Amino acid sequence: MNELKQIPNVIMALNSMIASSGNTWIPEYELLKQGISKESIAKSVNVEKSAVCCKVDGTKYLTTKNIATAENEVAFHALRILHGNEMLASHFYLDKAIKRAESKLELSFDKQQIDAICAAILNNLIVITGGPGTGKTCVLNGIHFVLSELDPNLKIAYYAPTGKAASRITESTGQPAMTLNRGLGLKETSEQMQPSPLLTDVVIVDEISMLDIFMAAALLKSVNSKTKLILVGDIDQIPSVGPGAVLRDFIESGVIPVVKLTKTFRQKNKDSLFQNIQYIKKGYSFLEEGEDFHVKYVQPKAKIKYSDIYFQMEKDYEYLAKKYGQDQVVCLMPYRKAGTLCSNEMNRRLQNKMNPCSPAFKWQDMEFRLGDPVIQLKNRLECANGDVGKVVKIDTDGVVVRYIDITVKYTGNEMEQITLAYAMSIHKSQGSEYKGVVTCLFSEHKTMLIRNLLYTAITRAKTECILWGDQPAVEKAIRTDGSDRRFTMLTEKLVYQKNKFKLATGL
Repeated sequence: MNELKQIPNVIMALNSMIASSGNTWIPEYELLKQGISKESIAKSVNVEKSAVCCKVDGTKYLTTKNIATAENEVAFHALRILHGNEMLASHFYLDKAIKRAESKLELSFDKQQIDAICAAILNNLIVITGGPGTGKTCVLNGIHFVLSELDPNLKIAYYAPTGKAASRITESTGQPAMTLNRGLGLKETSEQMQPSPLLTDVVIVDEISMLDIFMAAALLKSVNSKTKLILVGDIDQIPSVGPGAVLRDFIESGVIPVVKLTKTFRQKNKDSLFQNIQYIKKGYSFLEEGEDFHVKYVQPKAKIKYSDIYFQMEKDYEYLAKKYGQDQVVCLMPYRKAGTLCSNEMNRRLQNKMNPCSPAFKWQDMEFRLGDPVIQLKNRLECANGDVGKVVKIDTDGVVVRYIDITVKYTGNEMEQITLAYAMSIHKSQGSEYKGVVTCLFSEHKTMLIRNLLYTAITRAKTECILWGDQPAVEKAIRTDGSDRRFTMLTEKLVYQKNKFKLATGL
């Protein structure tokens, strides 16, 4: 009986596997490996109806009812929006409007960028994807200008998953932006989020690679059929922390109009950082040294002293902080708390080096000091998962943190929502940019040795990047395309909804 009690139930096991893998569906044989019987699986599917089952190429896959519902909602609402209130404009008019935009904005659009602007005007739902330097900001400025010319009364709203990403929109476009969390009125991350409607004519969302299946469902449910939805992101970044691969699935489905920006507009011969981003993106394992990119390899056959690696990375962080300012520097690690080299340990070390004597509030095994950078770990009404702020006040019962546009007090169990942000996991850095980045990738990081993880870390740097690692680990990461690792059903559900729409309309 004791052994039976230790076997997790079907939903517990599914939730655990989904959280650790990012998949939205789990093969039945993985559940059987956990000691769960076929009878228990059948009961969850057919009697309790808390799990959902489907068969793909002869293999049974299962998921929770909540995830199956979220995938269904994303597919349904995507097609609803796509075939909503399409804007009518002749190509002749668009050509004229784009020329006026070039003159007014003092820009010269490339053909890909013009295609993106036209597609955004003519479609009610569109995905625009491209890496650093491909002109996504120019495209957004062009879209905004042309839409405003078509209808000066249009309300155009900008959103992003985190406050940092939202502030980047404002910096680059001059347009106000807010977090999706605040725009949708979501109090916390939940599998049954009930969003408030986005009452605007055009919704533009950046950094959509960060959207998991639940946030994507909340966003799409909130957009009415007369609202234009423009989704912007970089397909080469790591997928969301939560389950799903929404951006990948939208692109691969062939259902949603997609414009890919591939031409780059930076001078390659003067920018090693940018050149290495292109090498990694293409799977080339050669990385070149330069004034803005430094590779520091440790001999893999030598016994690595991780205390020495920490010490050297601390020195690099301090060097970049003096050069660019501490709020413009971050240390990015593959793991937050797993393994020897993790952001939790690096945070303790950097806190003692950069802020050793400030007033502090102790909570459990952590200490928060006045002036410490901290990161929000879950969504709440005031701020979003991934937002970075600074401790501006120490009280007897907690701390006060100032974010970009709001100040929040944390007391009691709310302290679980924040941690130090001198260092952070690469996943948590999505949507952020810093002038200086110190990062690492060693053989011990194993499952993290994938191309899009390294790509995400390095593309967080705007000006200078320092990479530590052993050469075999870095080269393995560059060679390993991890973009297709997540197993989802959203692509199939988008195609299904497209076929249903065709049958319903006779198109």
